[in-house]
Amino acid sequence: SSTAGAGSASSEAATLARRSRTWSEPLSAEVTRKALQRCCDAIKAQASDAKESFRERVQCYPCGRLCKITGHLRVARVREDVDQVLAAFEESVDKETQEALTQAAEITVVPSAAALATTLSRRLAFWEAEIEENWSHWSAQASAYHDACQKASETWTRLLERAQALIKKVSDPSASPSEETPPILYLVPLLDHRAVQSHRRWDDAHDAFCKTIAFLCLLGAWTEYHNLRGDGAVLLEARDLFKEILALLESRFERFCGSEAAHQLLLVDDVWPLVYPLAEESWKVRRQRACSALSPSEEDLAVVSEGLNPWWSPKSWRPEAASEPTSFEVGAASQSTSKVGVPQAVPGR
Repeated sequence: SSTAGAGSASSEAATLARRSRTWSEPLSAEVTRKALQRCCDAIKAQASDAKESFRERVQCYPCGRLCKITGHLRVARVREDVDQVLAAFEESVDKETQEALTQAAEITVVPSAAALATTLSRRLAFWEAEIEENWSHWSAQASAYHDACQKASETWTRLLERAQALIKKVSDPSASPSEETPPILYLVPLLDHRAVQSHRRWDDAHDAFCKTIAFLCLLGAWTEYHNLRGDGAVLLEARDLFKEILALLESRFERFCGSEAAHQLLLVDDVWPLVYPLAEESWKVRRQRACSALSPSEEDLAVVSEGLNPWWSPKSWRPEAASEPTSFEVGAASQSTSKVGVPQAVPGR
């Protein structure tokens, strides 16, 4: 809006200069009034076009607001949230428009066309520099965002491929180490180096599966609360991988108490206690809305079929987890986890 005001005022200044016999000749009140009116009309038209364009864009592209709790963008998916984004944008446009109108009103107090042209030229140069700087920032951030998305996609692909390869190896009955390995071998590995290596590889596989389970739970909860769904392909792959690893932990790693180590990783994670309650509440609202929909969409049907709890919630894969642990329980779990040597956080989250 401010840029439009500067451009319109500059055009009016040129018109006034042509009409004036000399640059120092005072401007008539009528000419000044008409010029101001045309300038203000142009600014208001720009503001109206900006609002209308934004309303059209939110019909095709996601919009959102910065979440005060997590400090990240939360995409608006329902009409109420979109209306809040629209209201915030229009309020910002109205503020900018009012500033532009105030600047345009200076046309009525300039003593001559020469003074007006000098002022507007200086202001126009300022706004052109601002636009150039903003465009440079926009281009840099757009490039960084594109690179980040590309790296995230490549990382997910590698994780999926390696996890599936490890699942295939562990699923082989011959891959599990012998349960008859005497304890003395752990103290003196040289007595049977292959047997010790087999047990260590098995332990490493269990740790990798537990870290992956914790990571997938965080991914599911984070995307649920921030409404980051995209085309849904990655979340479906994450859900299928989660269920496959979970079944493997329960069937092939009995001596590790199945998936309990993965749950312990979540309890001591820094992000999980923050995002899990928010995501759980968001899921309940979304499921309630899906159940009450008169004409449910495919997404609504998928939400309803998921059950009372989403796949990433411990309540779905740990029925005994009736509620979130208290801060005391989280602290106790952290101390217990430190003693048994389970990592305190999920690396590379």
